[in-house]
Amino acid sequence: MNGNNHTINGNGRAALFSTSAKYLEINDLTIKNCVGHVIYVSDSNLVLNNVRFITDSTDFEDENMEFNGIYAWYSSININNSLFCGNNNDEYSAIAAMSDNVLNIENTQFIDLNSTYDSAITIFDSSVTVKSSSFKNTMQT
Repeated sequence: MNGNNHTINGNGRAALFSTSAKYLEINDLTIKNCVGHVIYVSDSNLVLNNVRFITDSTDFEDENMEFNGIYAWYSSININNSLFCGNNNDEYSAIAAMSDNVLNIENTQFIDLNSTYDSAITIFDSSVTVKSSSFKNTMQT
């Protein structure tokens, strides 16, 4: 899917993608103000290039709404030149790799992320490689 630098705004009301399709590629897209898992993948190959996940919970009717950029099971995930910004979540982080995932992250920024456990990346029984990426103002609350 080519986003052509468009923006999808969930207005604090909806998650976007849930797939067990074998392959999903998203390019050049901004996803703003979604709640829940923006992208939920299972048994899939997910590729993100220049995708921006931006959440400003002050825009939500309920400031405590939770956001995960990606929630994955049994998948291969490649994230390149992307951004995760403004995550507010009681449990998981911007990316939650829950079981038997292979996660590769390169040239990606994690900014202003807050979570009870892991603010940027949560990993359970998965492998993760992070290259040339930055983490700014990420904290456990």
